[in-house]
Amino acid sequence: MRNNADLTIAKTIRLFISDWKRYREYVIQSARAELQAEITNTYLDWVWWLLEPFCLMIVYAVVFGLIFHLNEQYYPVFVFMGITMWRYFSMTVNGSATLMRRQKTTITKVYIPKQMFVINLMLRNGFKMLLSFVIIFLMMIFYRIPLSVFALMIIPALLLLILVTFFVSCIIMHLGVSIEDMSYVINIGLTMLMYFTGTFWSVENRIPAPYGLIISRVNPIAFSISMGRNGLLYGTNSFHWTYFVWLGVALLLSIAAIRMIYKNENTYVKVL
Repeated sequence: MRNNADLTIAKTIRLFISDWKRYREYVIQSARAELQAEITNTYLDWVWWLLEPFCLMIVYAVVFGLIFHLNEQYYPVFVFMGITMWRYFSMTVNGSATLMRRQKTTITKVYIPKQMFVINLMLRNGFKMLLSFVIIFLMMIFYRIPLSVFALMIIPALLLLILVTFFVSCIIMHLGVSIEDMSYVINIGLTMLMYFTGTFWSVENRIPAPYGLIISRVNPIAFSISMGRNGLLYGTNSFHWTYFVWLGVALLLSIAAIRMIYKNENTYVKVL
């Protein structure tokens, strides 16, 4: 066990980089093995990872597009992209609540930096998100959605999404060690948050001004989804200085979360 009681920010960053170099092969191979285990003995193999979000897209497109008459352009692609990015965040955060308990056998036998389990989970869900983006691009071809240079906005949008997902998941993993029913609370919180994130509707357009714009910018997940959609689907630049604020906040909170786990990881085994 390490003595991480006196970690500074600089030491935290150096230690994390060193641990990543040391354990990255384990994390990547473990993520690959767990993905393979998920589809073992299934008839549709990896298609299941696409089938659920695709079916959700159909339900939302029918309910909100036909019944409630939401008229966002390219609505099926609009919804599928929102579901894809939201599910990456929600599945990772929700999985982090019980992550340490599921890894109890491993962490009681060998030392592995606990942040690596979060990265493992993010890699698995990130691969599923990547597959969904392949479907998004195929749908864009089907709907003849033109690409512009602003389609590259999806890159900074995903970067912010990944950083926010990382620090939130680290915090939830830490809390989940001592709070056994954390996953129930997270499920309720994620369900409520989904409706203010614009998964299947436009926060900016559907909530009266200026509140819709405010909500879309104070919610980093909504901000990421909106920026990615506007650039990729509509060829518009919705970049705002708020992005740099959230990027800086996400980086600082990620470092703080890493430091928190380093300082407390020796107690996880005792609690579990």
